[in-house]
Amino acid sequence: MGDPGNSSTHTQEAPAVFNLSGPVQSQPRADLSSEASAVDSLAAGSSYTERPPREGLDLSGSRGLPAEQPTEFQRFVTATTGQKLPIYGMGLFTDRQVTFAPVNNAPSPADLLLGAGDELQIRIWGQVNFSANLRISRRRDIYLPKVGAVHVAGLTVAAAQDHLRQAMDRIYRNFELTLDLGEIHSIQIYITGAARQPGEYTVSALSTLVDAVFSSGGPSSTGSMRHMQLKREGKVVTDFDLYELLIKGDKTGDVQLQPGDVLYIQPAGPQVALLGSVRQPGILELREEETLGGLLDAAGGTTAMAASSRISIDRIADHAQRIAFELADNAEGLAAKLADGDIVRVDAITSNYRDTITRRGSVANPGHFRWREGMRLSDLIPDRDYCCRAVIGGAVHNWDFPHRSLPQQPMKNPRLATLRVMHNIAETARLQAASRP
Repeated sequence: MGDPGNSSTHTQEAPAVFNLSGPVQSQPRADLSSEASAVDSLAAGSSYTERPPREGLDLSGSRGLPAEQPTEFQRFVTATTGQKLPIYGMGLFTDRQVTFAPVNNAPSPADLLLGAGDELQIRIWGQVNFSANLRISRRRDIYLPKVGAVHVAGLTVAAAQDHLRQAMDRIYRNFELTLDLGEIHSIQIYITGAARQPGEYTVSALSTLVDAVFSSGGPSSTGSMRHMQLKREGKVVTDFDLYELLIKGDKTGDVQLQPGDVLYIQPAGPQVALLGSVRQPGILELREEETLGGLLDAAGGTTAMAASSRISIDRIADHAQRIAFELADNAEGLAAKLADGDIVRVDAITSNYRDTITRRGSVANPGHFRWREGMRLSDLIPDRDYCCRAVIGGAVHNWDFPHRSLPQQPMKNPRLATLRVMHNIAETARLQAASRP
């Protein structure tokens, strides 16, 4: 290749080629990014990929989570209402297989810092051709032939690419270099507090706070969904509210994990039971001063069968007695503050009709019809060859249409009237026989 320090020699001679794309005769193994492993691979004429320094723990297995026992508040609600309500959000972590395998195929963020164990895919072409997958050693560097050890740990991928280009530029000229990230190193974090499975976890360096929550199986039945603190070097980095992700799909509070981070799940805060005509009945956790309207929004709102007249509240007063009261379903009522231990019930509408006529029996289109001023029975009868029995205000009225005894006086406004239409079979048979030739 000539004198590497003489740039004019490089421009006159043929490009120096490290042929690393030939047939693989024997795949060499490199424990670390050492000069001997790289040189041996070059001499063998094989493509060069360094192996991880150690296999590590097998975290790819999955296991089911144990069933959570009902909390004291859940048992209290069941005794009061006769309904077993789940804790809101626990369905994400119940009856599912939790995998502890690190996610290495996700795109790496631009601010991810390289560390020991990361695999770098280096491609160089031009004055020198070089292609290798090198793993960062515990000394936080990689080895390039004729260049030597290059320190890259602690840099982003973009910064490491510039750093490698500067190191290569001291030896070679007229070349291009690209750097991609292959396998990602793992980091150790700690999950404590009211988690279903607290302990020390080995996760991918790409993992975030939400990933760690799912890895631990989420909060326990006594843990908080609304206060998950990520602590780093003794300081709280963020206080994550899982309801923001569940209700709004908002993950902006999620942060990237770093080695040694501690995820602390606080005990559950004030809780309220919500049942009745709501889309997602359950036990919901309050954060700060939660209003009735905010609670209903968290549960997906009320159903179409919900009554708009009132919402019932069962409250524990001064830890001594229970009181019951009602709130109107309006702006003032929805702005009311809730308290720990409240049982909120949204009543459903009744099945009674008002100002309605019900037609049923031997008719093609039975159903309910709204009463109007001046309405007559003839407005509801499809044919004269029928018998009619009307129940209005508890009184029974019978009419036989073939004898033209249909009353013509208007019907008075009923609260609920039932019109029973019966086919007059005998009269119909007589008329059919008389019409035959």
